[in-house]
Amino acid sequence: MLSSTQPIIAELPELTWRDSVWLVVLVVTTAAILHVAFFYFIVGPLMAIFLFGNWPPPILPPGWGELAIVAVGSGLTLAIKARDRLLDWTYYLPAVLLALWPVGLFISDVARDSKRAEVFRQSIADYEDIEARMRDPNFLMRLKPPISSTCQSAVFAALNTGQRTRGVPLTSAEVHAILTNLGSDPMIEEGVASSRVTSVDDLQWLALHGNEDARADVGQNPHTPPETRRRLMNDLDVVSYRIGSAAAARLCDPEVNRIFWNRENRRNLPKSDLAYQELAANPCTPKDILRKLETFPEPVGPKARATVLGLSTKSKEATGQ
Repeated sequence: MLSSTQPIIAELPELTWRDSVWLVVLVVTTAAILHVAFFYFIVGPLMAIFLFGNWPPPILPPGWGELAIVAVGSGLTLAIKARDRLLDWTYYLPAVLLALWPVGLFISDVARDSKRAEVFRQSIADYEDIEARMRDPNFLMRLKPPISSTCQSAVFAALNTGQRTRGVPLTSAEVHAILTNLGSDPMIEEGVASSRVTSVDDLQWLALHGNEDARADVGQNPHTPPETRRRLMNDLDVVSYRIGSAAAARLCDPEVNRIFWNRENRRNLPKSDLAYQELAANPCTPKDILRKLETFPEPVGPKARATVLGLSTKSKEATGQ
């Protein structure tokens, strides 16, 4: 006796990929909507608060794990539809192709992580090798380009800290050799310009021949001769502003502060501008400028009054009054 389903099987056409592709698209679309909604309404606010500080945060792409779940869901949906139906071999092809996507992403992630680990191991080995070479007092004197990024970072760190290795001071002769041999690298040139170990002669040379950032760094270097710094105040606006701002914030050069004041005052800046705040808080700012800054609104005026009061107190202590 034939079952009740056998006539239905005979009457219904064979299922092919055309019957499954729209179901796969429907599952993928639903999953994409849920993914975006999950990020936007649940993960999104947390990301905005803790990572980005604004709204809305970016919607991150799905990972291979999420795609694998979607592929399994698509397969189950197709299996339910295919119950008691004749199938063509292409019926499950869309789901198989979808399943290959997370597999490819997984393989790609594994390969990328493996490559990243290898790069990290190599960088550690390079760092240890450079660290050993830096103990040689002649290493920097003989160092010539091209150099690796690890070596470049080690040289820049030595210029920044003033130490060739921990506890071993960098000498001005080594800095001069670095400038001579590696000065074509803008990063190294700027490191030399800002280093406190750089000789006055090299600072003066960089003030004339260095790139824009190097000249600005020379002007901010506390060991730069005052006349060199003042000459740089006639450089490009971007250079002179950086020098003037640094002098107002942390150096003691009244003449540079006056030049900086005259230039910024002509620009009709807001009276709460950072440049005025730096000048107001610097005891090396000329007193006539401090008196003018005292009339400015907060926060400049109170800072200038506090600076003037501090200078007056020191003056009285010095005279014994």
